[in-house]
This record gives sequence, C-alpha cells and structure tokens, in this order.
Amino acid sequence: MIGSNRLRFWLLAGAAALGGASVTLGGEPPGARLSATPALLAAALLQAGRLDDALEQFQRALKRAPNNGWTYFGLAQLYKARRDTKAARDAEAQLARTWFGDRALLDVSRL
Repeated sequence: MIGSNRLRFWLLAGAAALGGASVTLGGEPPGARLSATPALLAAALLQAGRLDDALEQFQRALKRAPNNGWTYFGLAQLYKARRDTKAARDAEAQLARTWFGDRALLDVSRL
C-alpha cells in the first residue's frame, strides 16, 4: 500500500507541476484518470506524512469549493494527526454541515 501511495503522490505532484494535468494509474478502471486537484494532492501529502504541505493544499481546495465534505474530512484527519483537537472538532463540525452521504464511505485513500 505504501508503494502505491508514493506512486500516487509523485504522479499527482508531477501533474500539478504541469498545470493540473491528469494522469492514469495502473490498477484503476479503464479510462479512469486522476486530476491533480488541490484536494487529491492534499490527500496524497497527508498519506505521505507531509502535514504542512497537505494543509496548504486543503486550504486551496476550500477556496475552490468551500462546501466540500471530502475536504473537511481530510482536514479533520490532518488535525487529528497533528493532535490539534480543537481544529479537528471544527473540521468535523464543518463536515457534518456539508456531508450528506454515508460516513462509512469517508476514507483518506478515497479522497
């Protein structure tokens, strides 16, 4: 799993450097592409343990889509990893206001 997360991170980082191009990963459904959006890049950075960089990308994602439940979920996970209880609670509260789906679907690897 770590190897695939690293690959995902570097492919997304490269795509972001190319202006938000999209990339195709092996093992994905035919025709599936990942766009280097700030939320995807933030999730990859979070999984790589690069919390400061992930926070910056999550903040960029919120500027683009201020009511995105996935982004608030990612932020909650980031703040939990930092042991910032207040910020994690705030992100969870925003998530509760913006996510109407099944909470069981939320997982950082699916961001």
